[in-house]
Amino acid sequence: MRFSVFGARGFIGRNLCKYLSGHGHEVIEINRGDQEKDLDNLGHVIYAAGLTGDFRLHPNETIEAHVCNLVKCLQKYNFESWLYLSSTRVYRMSSHSTKESATLPIKADADGIYDISKLLGESYCMATACPDIRVARLSNVYGPDQGVSTFLGSIVRDIHEGKSIFIGEDPQSAKDYIAIEDVVELLVKIAGGGRDRIYNIASGRNIAHQTLIELLQEHSRANFTFKPNAPRRAFPVIDISRAVSEFGFTPRELASELGNLFTEI
Repeated sequence: MRFSVFGARGFIGRNLCKYLSGHGHEVIEINRGDQEKDLDNLGHVIYAAGLTGDFRLHPNETIEAHVCNLVKCLQKYNFESWLYLSSTRVYRMSSHSTKESATLPIKADADGIYDISKLLGESYCMATACPDIRVARLSNVYGPDQGVSTFLGSIVRDIHEGKSIFIGEDPQSAKDYIAIEDVVELLVKIAGGGRDRIYNIASGRNIAHQTLIELLQEHSRANFTFKPNAPRRAFPVIDISRAVSEFGFTPRELASELGNLFTEI
């Protein structure tokens, strides 16, 4: 099968390309500046272009990648299917359901530029009549070569550099973490013929910062300090029943995977 990966140099993109090539698929890598090339049918497209932890510093680039460039590419290219990578951050204001069909509240705050731009990208995909244009909402993806602009990525970098770790959030703040290996496997299955149009890709369980630090201390002697009276940020637990039901998805446990983040640095 032919796959085209937008954002092929990014963390998710390069792992996708490696996975696809290793399974015998033809892979077209598309990065910034490549969109002007005259390309034939792209086959199954996975649109992994976007910003993650550094989106607050680059609002223009965030909107360009999540919305403007997406629209241009969907209008320009021929393809068999299109999978737009969004984020489970769109559920951060939700106090009820995190099912893919849930009505989502949004907030125009500093973080809102990410959520709103992702939702606008999703909305454009859903506005098309083509059932083969889908959306995957990803949780916090981790792996040996993850970006240092993410929470876990920055901690692993600081540990590797022998720094003390200062965390500016309450110890009971919590996130959902999913392994890159789980992500690439699910993305390929969804792109190749998912029955629905929106999928959550997450572990379905949250890990508190305090628990994460205790796990990290099993692999490091780093000094961890929490900011006193820091704000608590706990995301809702993500519903992954759709991926479980359709693909038999069983996410890896972060506790058993953390060692790989250090042995492969």
